[in-house]
Amino acid sequence: MVKILKYFCTAFLILCSGGLSVFSQNRLDGFFGLIDSSCASFKCTYSLVPSKNSAMSRVGTVTGSASVCIQGEAYVFDGDGLVIKSDGKEICVIDSNAKEAVFESVPEDLSEADFLQNPALLICGLKDNFRLKSSSAEEFVLEPVVDCGIVECRLLFSANAQGPSSAFFKLSDGGMLEVKMTDYAFHPERSSDYFIQDQSSFDSDWILTDLR
Repeated sequence: MVKILKYFCTAFLILCSGGLSVFSQNRLDGFFGLIDSSCASFKCTYSLVPSKNSAMSRVGTVTGSASVCIQGEAYVFDGDGLVIKSDGKEICVIDSNAKEAVFESVPEDLSEADFLQNPALLICGLKDNFRLKSSSAEEFVLEPVVDCGIVECRLLFSANAQGPSSAFFKLSDGGMLEVKMTDYAFHPERSSDYFIQDQSSFDSDWILTDLR
């Protein structure tokens, strides 16, 4: 489940990164202007259909829902029993059902695995890592120029929406991830402490793993 949610995190950060504004001077501009100047949040549902050749094929289609908050390179993902927090430098994955929390540093040397495990890394160079393949008034198709675990991203906009209403991601292992977004909101920027998990907040019942 953690790996599935990390796939999803990669997806939502692609949606929200202001670096993509270079691809369009119209429909995306208003949305990315809000992203650049605020703390953005939205709700979503997702469906992952794994490749027949992947290790997750025996699990079958996985569905879920989450709430997302993103501000620059920092984000909070809360869905299906997992909370993932990152301030852009460190990341914490919290499994409330198992009472486990794992702390990691965002690595300096990037690989495809790093992109999937620490999706905020995509934000730093997204403008250089993806290019526009095709577009219409309501659809933007993007393709990567680096190995990042995604071979194609298709963004769909509905009428009067503040951001993408749905997205489809073709993964490098042959899987397909579909995401639907609703309830966009844009708030004043939060303190950086909001995106940092304090180890002292966990009691003795929790298992803490620090890989930093």
